[in-house]
Amino acid sequence: MNPSVQVSVIVPSYNRSESLKDTLQGLGRQKTSLHYEIIVVDNNSTDGTKEVVREFQGNFKAPLYYLFESRQGISYARNAGMRKARGELIAFLDDDTLPSPEWLTSFWRCFQEEEADLVAGKVELLWFSERPEWLSEILMKPLVTLDYGEKRFQIHAKEKRILGANFAFRRSLADRVGFFREDLGRRGNSLIGGEDSEWFGRLIQEKAKVFYEPQAQVFHKVLGEKITEEYILRWFLDIGRTHGHLMDWKWHHGVTLLPLWCWKGTLYSRMRETVSDFSRQDKTQRLEAKTQGLFYQGILQERSAHWQNRVFRKSLSCHFI
Repeated sequence: MNPSVQVSVIVPSYNRSESLKDTLQGLGRQKTSLHYEIIVVDNNSTDGTKEVVREFQGNFKAPLYYLFESRQGISYARNAGMRKARGELIAFLDDDTLPSPEWLTSFWRCFQEEEADLVAGKVELLWFSERPEWLSEILMKPLVTLDYGEKRFQIHAKEKRILGANFAFRRSLADRVGFFREDLGRRGNSLIGGEDSEWFGRLIQEKAKVFYEPQAQVFHKVLGEKITEEYILRWFLDIGRTHGHLMDWKWHHGVTLLPLWCWKGTLYSRMRETVSDFSRQDKTQRLEAKTQGLFYQGILQERSAHWQNRVFRKSLSCHFI
């Protein structure tokens, strides 16, 4: 660790070179006296990501580094950035977000005043197109937003969601809980996630001091591609697969495959879809019914894949013993 670097900001990026420009401009406008560095981790992009970073490097107020990670997946990119980081604090920022000018200073202040291990910042939506009338709160779940109000507080429960789009932690924390699981997280255009929530869960188990700081605010872009039916339906299917991947295997799942609550949810969602198809419900109701069904379908797909792999491994063991 270099004592002169107080904060290392890591920006994983995949084929968002134009959006990355806005993020870097926001990082260059930070109102702070802190010594910080920026590490852009190019996660195997095929666009002009490298050229964008090189362009900014020539005239940037803080050290700006380009790091290429060929293994596809945000967890690989996050871990690669953490290994290169030299700061006392490590902050993560998505490549489609715009940090407020007080972003870094607000993080630093919270760490100093609360002796925190990790601080999660506020994430507000920045609309680049009009919100469709059919887009209900349920259907907005794929959009990255986090707003717990205007007061700082300590987060005690694992159930309180934290987002990987905007958070910072002490470098020493990784020595306690490890890095991100590389079997989780988005890979290219796949929307399977879970790497951040699984990592945050480990923090809570380790009784890390976690705070929410609303002044460490970023704005998350809402582009037209993310408010289409196709994107939303795909997100719910993949988030179901994420849940299925994270489920603990119990002995009785060899027979039931899924927990009872999953089978109940699957049955209920199928019934709801059938009713919505025949009752001519409006677009919002039909999509909500469909997303619920896709969520449980994703869980079933992932658990089936795990079950088949488990049976395969057992059959190999029996064959060679």
